[in-house]
This record gives sequence, C-alpha cells and structure tokens, in this order.
Amino acid sequence: MLAVAALSVNLENAFSAAGDAPFVFCYVFVRGVLIALYIRAAYHVPLARAFCLQYVYGFSFAAGLWLISLLVAPPVRYWIWAAAIAIELLTPFLNLKNTKTTPFDQSHIPERFGLFTIIVLGEVVVATANGAAKVEWTFPTIAAAAIGFAMAACIWWLNFDFVEDGAIKSKSLAPRFVYLYGHYFLVASVVALGIGIEHAVNETNNYPYLKFSTLALLCGAIAVYLAVITIIRFAVGTCHLFYPRLASIAAALLILLFGGSLPPLLVLSLLFALLVGGVILETVFDEEAKDKETADSLQPCEHADEMRVYQPQTEDGCQECLQNGYKWVHLRLCLACGHVGCCDTSAHKHATKHFHSTSHPIIASLEAAENWAWCYADERFVPVITPIEDEVEVE
Repeated sequence: MLAVAALSVNLENAFSAAGDAPFVFCYVFVRGVLIALYIRAAYHVPLARAFCLQYVYGFSFAAGLWLISLLVAPPVRYWIWAAAIAIELLTPFLNLKNTKTTPFDQSHIPERFGLFTIIVLGEVVVATANGAAKVEWTFPTIAAAAIGFAMAACIWWLNFDFVEDGAIKSKSLAPRFVYLYGHYFLVASVVALGIGIEHAVNETNNYPYLKFSTLALLCGAIAVYLAVITIIRFAVGTCHLFYPRLASIAAALLILLFGGSLPPLLVLSLLFALLVGGVILETVFDEEAKDKETADSLQPCEHADEMRVYQPQTEDGCQECLQNGYKWVHLRLCLACGHVGCCDTSAHKHATKHFHSTSHPIIASLEAAENWAWCYADERFVPVITPIEDEVEVE
C-alpha cells in the first residue's frame, strides 16, 4: 500500500523530464514488493515453486528495463516502458503448463475484482458529486447528477449479478485469461463513465449540447463495458443475450454519432435507458437460464471423496441448538461425520462453525424436497455423490 501510494502521488508528473525518475522508482518499488512475495511463496510452497519463479523472472526482467529506461532520453524511454509492460502482461504465458496445473483459490480472484470494482464505482459517485458541487443547482443539473448516479447503480447491478465468474473456474486457460485481462477494460470503462458524468453535469448547466469528448467518454464507456461482459460470458459459453447486447452497443455508438445535436438530459436519459434495459433483460433471461439448470450440470469438487456419511447423528435437530435451547431455521448435514447443524440463516450458524472447527468441507440440506450439497472449501454447489455399497455409513 505504501508503494502504491507513492506511485499514485508521482503518476501525474510522469512523461516529463522532472517526473519520469520518481515515477519509475515508485513503479519498480511496487513490482519489487510483488517479486519479494513471489520469492517467499516459491520458498514455502514447493507445489507452486515453478509457477512463482516464472513471475519472479518475468517481473524482475521488466523491472530492470524500467530502470535502464532512465539512461535513455525520450521518446525511446517511453518505448522501453511499453516493452516492459508488455513483458509483464506476457509473463503468465511463459509456461502455460505451470499456469494451468498450479491450483489456486477459485473464489479469491472474483472477490478481489469485485471489491476493486466497488471502489471504482465509488469514484463514479464521487465524480458525480464533484460535478454537482461545481454548478448552480437547477432542475437540469440535479436531473443530470441523479441520472449519473442511477447509471452507476445499473453498472453495479449488472456487474455483481450477471458478470460470469465461471470463467475463472474453467479448466481451460482461455476463459481464465479473458476474465482476468477483460477486467482491465471493465474497470477502465467505469472510470471513464465517472469522468464523463462529471463533465456532463457541468455542461448541462453551461452548454446546449454535450461536447464530443464528453459524449465519447459516456458512450464509449458503456459500449466497452457491455462488450467486455459479453466477451467474458461468450468465453464461458453462457452468453444468452448476445444479440440484445450487440444492439445495445450499437445504440451507444449511434448516440455518440448523433448526440452532439441532442439536449444533454436526453442523451443521458437514452444511455440510462440502455443500462436499465440491460438489467431487465438480464434479470428475465437469467431466471430462465437458472430454471433450465439441473444438478447434472454441477461438477464434483476435489473433496468429493469425503462424502462418506448420509445418516445424521441425530434426527431431532441442530445438535448444538438442542444442547443450548436455541432455535434454528434449516438443518444441514456434514457429509464427513454426520454432524447436524443449523444453516447460516439461523442465529448461530452451527453448520458453518462446524466446518471452521473440523475442516469437513461438504454439507447437504436436510430439508424436505431439497437435494443439494455445498462445498465450503470451494464455495460452490456440488452434486451429491452416492457412496459405494460396501462403504460403512456412520450413524
């Protein structure tokens, strides 16, 4: 965090005679911390050693180029920067076998990306507030700010309900890389949208039409965002709304072409309508897609061999709740030992507490008409695998 803070402070003066050196040193500082962490992981985790060293070599070589660039005058210096960044981006491809076979936490990356996207969406809200703070509060400016905030809300809704994170869990590398690298463009588009909204609020008060640069930020951001989430879903093979999304992207580009002759509020309203339409379509078709899914589509996790117990230790209810006189909502069965605990909707969440105390990964529902299992370790639903006939069931 210290390294990133130093980098952000010096970012504004990059590409200048006085600012290049501080920027490069701070960038190498950031990379140095990451390289040190990869060296530490390579030392302590033999299984991931080859994978970690791949990044140590790639990032170290790129860091060397960054430092060497200070010995060269612009514009050659900036071409060296571009080469160094290209090496960093290509580092995961140096040994695809290592990248594919090294196990990783499948829930960690989407959670981290989700948090980063929330932070960036917060910047959109801040930009909207900044735009409103710089102008006189009239109906057009208040409406423009409100629409800008609503657009950010739509982006949030689309991102956290409908951006397919199954790509990162794919056995194939291509969907993983599409998901990882696609998030650069996804986040960049959200940043551009925030800047565009800030300018739009100001221009709504001062000009009859939006400037082309503002239109490009708004329309380009929405077009790129929709394109990225479509490509991510397409990579996984779950893109059920390809043509509607394509039509929305085309509509955003048409607004870019003809929006210069339209009132600012109308342009913002049209773009907002595109996002609202996307949320509605996604909601409707996502429910239909979920209805078509069956348990057969679930993939067993690596802990499937721990599904050994299908008889509960008690049929009276949650074991801990019974001992302490608590109430529960639903019951869950540990498939490793037969423990019966209450669900996470219950006040005391004994099923989850049992997992944390024993590391038994898989539970199944004990509710009538429910036939599903959940793997705590992988944080996903898994099929209930029937034990072989000669395996002993624990009462």
